[in-house]
Amino acid sequence: RRSMPAASRSCRGISRARPRSRTNTRAFDWCRTSYGAGYADVNESACPLEVTVNAPNLPEDLVGTYFRNGPGLFTRGGNTTNHPFDGDGFITRITLPGDGTLSFRGDFVKTDAYVEEKRANRRLYRNSFGTQRDGGPLANAFDVTQKNIANTNVLVWPTQTQQDDETPKLLALWEAAQPHRLNPTTLETEGVDYINGLLRPGAPFGTGIPDLDRTLSEAGVGVGGKVLAAHPHVDPRDGRLVCCGTLVVPKNGSLATEVTFYELDKNLKPIETSTESLDSFILLHDFAFTDEYYIVAQSPLELKSFPFVLGFKGPGEPECINFKSTGLTTLHLIPRPQAARRRSLQRTSVQVPSCFIFHFVNAHQKDDKVIIDVVQTKSFSAWHPDRSLEASFGGFHRGLASGTREFLDSYFDVGDTGRLVRYDVDVASNSANVISPLSDRTVEFPRLNDNQWSRSHRYAYVGASRHPTRAQPLQCWTKVDYSTVTTEGRVGEQVLYDAGEKGFVGEPTFVPRANTSGREDDGYLIGMVFNGETLETDFVVVDARGGREAIVVNIPDIRLPLPALHGTYTRRVFL
Repeated sequence: RRSMPAASRSCRGISRARPRSRTNTRAFDWCRTSYGAGYADVNESACPLEVTVNAPNLPEDLVGTYFRNGPGLFTRGGNTTNHPFDGDGFITRITLPGDGTLSFRGDFVKTDAYVEEKRANRRLYRNSFGTQRDGGPLANAFDVTQKNIANTNVLVWPTQTQQDDETPKLLALWEAAQPHRLNPTTLETEGVDYINGLLRPGAPFGTGIPDLDRTLSEAGVGVGGKVLAAHPHVDPRDGRLVCCGTLVVPKNGSLATEVTFYELDKNLKPIETSTESLDSFILLHDFAFTDEYYIVAQSPLELKSFPFVLGFKGPGEPECINFKSTGLTTLHLIPRPQAARRRSLQRTSVQVPSCFIFHFVNAHQKDDKVIIDVVQTKSFSAWHPDRSLEASFGGFHRGLASGTREFLDSYFDVGDTGRLVRYDVDVASNSANVISPLSDRTVEFPRLNDNQWSRSHRYAYVGASRHPTRAQPLQCWTKVDYSTVTTEGRVGEQVLYDAGEKGFVGEPTFVPRANTSGREDDGYLIGMVFNGETLETDFVVVDARGGREAIVVNIPDIRLPLPALHGTYTRRVFL
């Protein structure tokens, strides 16, 4: 048991991310071998993983539990996933009891598919990003059932439950299926949760005939399902959990996407439910909302189902999802039911230049405008742009895991990485003013003080590249100051934590201080870092106000994969 001293670089000043003619690239270099080492399996035979670490430097008022989800297993029976996003979900629990220790526990989400494949030691299911059932195209043809990998996000609900007799639910989320419920103390999987009957089994592809979809779902043929997207959000005004799910259906010889929005109480029972049909196929990972609108981004994607149906490709591969760079992206502002009852509101759909939006930073209303902050890429950028180079390494995941300079440099140097962008939407004129880019730094996984969600915010926190302009992996946590956007068209930036040449960060989660002053940034950033030097995992705590060294707690003998995704924090202590 040990606690590592702080190992970070803190910047007290705010620097502007302006293009620089002379930048010491070497000072911001990153280790390709360490990055590749991050794409390794969790030791499945040792699970559940558990260790307690002495951590006397942790803040006394940081008491609670941090949960995180992400892909944890990439190899089964010698068959490696085609893409890291196809890895089985692995839940991490970091408990901070307030006694100078840190308790770590981690285990896989034991979906039915995971259990079956582990028992058989081979791949029995198809995955979204091209990982196929063993046996080639003939073994995969005409089977549209996809494996529920439960690997994207984790929800604790109600979030701030304090009473010992009221145990909140812990749900593992993946947007193309139904969530799995876990025991928040042991992380044992308890089964699929259909959210009080709002959801139903099957993939989110339907016939357009509700009764037939329900029949197909009940028959277990793998389609006609109702699912929950992986990014629920809490409305700070009334404490509702606001979430959504999609169903792709045929319409007029093409496709449409039905987006169902749910506003749930503390028992996950519906207060409001509404469905909006949007023309064409939508790949919905995240959404935003304001007091009056839900906000969905529709990128110019074309779904080609034949390679998937015939067993050659996964539905998330470029051969099935075609990004039309000459098209436009549409921002849909859909009235929330309660707001529509207060006054007459119609859906507003605004077209902006072609892009893909994985994550929203936030959105809020100001007078007659809706201000939307996002992280966007130029295209659907989950893949290497040169498929021949990818094939030369035997698959995209194997290319990343190889740590090969040629593959990794070409992947990042293409420049199609996340950038901060703002849209000022004028609802009355049905138009948008685009402020882009707000920064030249590569960013992803935006978070903010959740009390500011759907309200005006000043600060956001992102995983970011060390280099201020070049496309690189995420190795820093950066504080973004939006107060300068209206005057300068740029955000201020402050690097709160730098993991160094061999360290790679995950999503930062903001935790308000227990006795907060009320300042928006009065709290901590917490999260996980892959240490490419020790090949172990670090838990990092940073003062969100800046100007102080990070607290880095090494978790010995625990090696977690690099590409972990999303997490959440609750003040409830689970041990």
